[in-house]
Amino acid sequence: PFTFTSLIMWMLSADFFFGICHFLTHKVEYLWKNYHKIHHEYKLENINSFANFYANPLDAFMMLSTLILPLLCFQ
Repeated sequence: PFTFTSLIMWMLSADFFFGICHFLTHKVEYLWKNYHKIHHEYKLENINSFANFYANPLDAFMMLSTLILPLLCFQ
């Protein structure tokens, strides 16, 4: 069963792994040029609630997996 403790553990680990993954997409040139840079090319005048989803599908998958994988570990 999913408990309050496992929820807290998931939140902490998901935030940690998301932060590491996001940091690496900025620092590793291959990841930046081929996957993550498009996320930052969203035009400022077009910013809306969907701007966060303006991303390469593989970049989005990497980021989403940092949230889902810890969830599977703390069930």
